[in-house]
Amino acid sequence: MKVPRTFGISLAAFALGAVCAIPVVVYGASPPESAAWTFDAVSASPRWTGFLSAARRTYWRPLDEKLMAERCRTLLDGPVEARRGDPVDACIAASVASLDSHSQYYPPAELAAFTTGGGPFIAIGIEFAAKEVGSPIVVVAPIANAPAERAGVRPRDLITEIDGVDVAPLSGEQVTRLLTGEKGSTIRLKLLRAGNPPPVELSMQREEVRPETVHARLIDADLAYVRIRSFNFRTTQDVAKRLDALTSARGLILDLRSNPGGVLDAIVEIAAAFGAADAPVVALHWRDRQTLMSGKEVGSSLRLSRGARDWARSVPLVVLVNAKTASGSEALAQFLREQRARVVGTKTFGLAYVKTLTRIDKDTAVALVSAEMRSPNGIGWTATGLTPDIEVPGSSDVPWSDEDDAQLRRAVLALRER
Repeated sequence: MKVPRTFGISLAAFALGAVCAIPVVVYGASPPESAAWTFDAVSASPRWTGFLSAARRTYWRPLDEKLMAERCRTLLDGPVEARRGDPVDACIAASVASLDSHSQYYPPAELAAFTTGGGPFIAIGIEFAAKEVGSPIVVVAPIANAPAERAGVRPRDLITEIDGVDVAPLSGEQVTRLLTGEKGSTIRLKLLRAGNPPPVELSMQREEVRPETVHARLIDADLAYVRIRSFNFRTTQDVAKRLDALTSARGLILDLRSNPGGVLDAIVEIAAAFGAADAPVVALHWRDRQTLMSGKEVGSSLRLSRGARDWARSVPLVVLVNAKTASGSEALAQFLREQRARVVGTKTFGLAYVKTLTRIDKDTAVALVSAEMRSPNGIGWTATGLTPDIEVPGSSDVPWSDEDDAQLRRAVLALRER
């Protein structure tokens, strides 16, 4: 049976989202913008009936349609000044929220951003470590070919000022607002570098930046390190590019720490690259059936050279996880453990739901919890998480330097011991 496109539920800043399938079915035209704020008008709209049809087909538990209608009526009967946007969109969002904390409605703007894999934003292109008030910004890595890298920003640089503003008393959110701005606008950074040289001042222009989900490098010249931050529609291509350049390594560390999951098809494709050909990657327990997903079912956009594919399926492998490794990332970690990997770190988050994303019309979609993931051998992790083979305490975020990363050092040792 062909398995529809699905997404593992995502954990981003502990905001939980889900995995989805995108059937081509379109349920009706969009309602007019002037639709009245009454339940009769909403319930008669093609978008509302399309939503109910999708929910009846895909939601993994019996629907409480009475409660869903009550949530909609409560919203419509609320204060006039609280009304924002389209009443049908508002009612669908309220109804979805009544189902569980993971399902999600995608109105037009949000669906467009989701299906482009986390579209571009206007910034300079740096990843910085979780910031504590009173400290400078630690640059983890500049995004390749983005303004920061082209201007000379380096990993481990400390940013002390942005446009003359001292960042020490600012929160991470306030720093992000300073880094973003209008396309083409100039931004000035003051940096400190190791060895206590004089401060470095760099200027650059903001531009559209697409966040990278994959970072890769060599450790000690003979061990490959690949960190996957999340899984979207571009991740498989990014992984393929990195692996082709790493085949000289005699061991691989796959870092899934703080990875919230994402597009399940991408996760399965990446798993298939490291596992036995056509091996089941994850078991999906739907309302009325069970299916197994493998690379064969989803197809593959992960194009590896023959040498890189042989290397990926045989190289000694360690997987890093932590308390923010969630959903599809947990599925990948468990699959690789059942194949040949050792898992190092702390217990994972424990989120195993799958969402199916169904288009309601050309502009909107709904992602509803439709199944639970387990490993091909029947191992589940809902609420319990996965316990690593080698437990190493660490922070809830990925340390910004190897010297501060006890989990990474233990992963290196585990490879050296093999």
